[in-house]
Amino acid sequence: AISKGCTKYTSARGIAQLREEICGFLQAKKNVETTPENVVVTPGAKQAIFYALASALDEGDEVLVPEPSWVSFRDIVKINGGKPVAVPAAKDREFIPPLSELAEKITARTKAIILNNPTNPTGAMYSKKYVSELIELCEKRDVFLIADEIYSDIVFDGVKFFSAGEVGSPNVILVNGVSKMSAMTGWRLGYLVAGKEVADACVKIQQQTGTCAMSI
Repeated sequence: AISKGCTKYTSARGIAQLREEICGFLQAKKNVETTPENVVVTPGAKQAIFYALASALDEGDEVLVPEPSWVSFRDIVKINGGKPVAVPAAKDREFIPPLSELAEKITARTKAIILNNPTNPTGAMYSKKYVSELIELCEKRDVFLIADEIYSDIVFDGVKFFSAGEVGSPNVILVNGVSKMSAMTGWRLGYLVAGKEVADACVKIQQQTGTCAMSI
């Protein structure tokens, strides 16, 4: 790619062919149906989470974060003016908080729930039933579910992973990338899949911050 001169800016939404390939990958591997217009390619999945929260939050809005959680979730919420609200998940519950406890934490200021599945740092994985019921809760309470599925291709022992994107809900913002799946952390290549309005907002934010994902 370097020798071919692929060193220019790309579209802030992502190279069209790559977005088509992402759609094909999601359909084949995750049973997720989407279109290239709903995909935004980003400089890493972390940036996708940042854009999603930047597009959703007003100052003082709350974001529920099951704990233990990845170290950056709380700070990305704070950078975007939000307030992270911890939902503890005890070891004797396999580090998965009961849905009832998530529901109790939702207030009029709650804008999103971050679901890292499988989870960093515990390795906990949420079931199809849990994810489906959580999405129903988000739809009922008008809350976004930011589904960080960056570890979804590192699953063993015949366990089947269920993607939140399979439900096809407009409340789900799906986040993934190649960092973990292909051991390409330094290439900084992630993506999000969302409803057209959210995707368009994330493109606007990327245009004025990260500009685009790396062309190579």
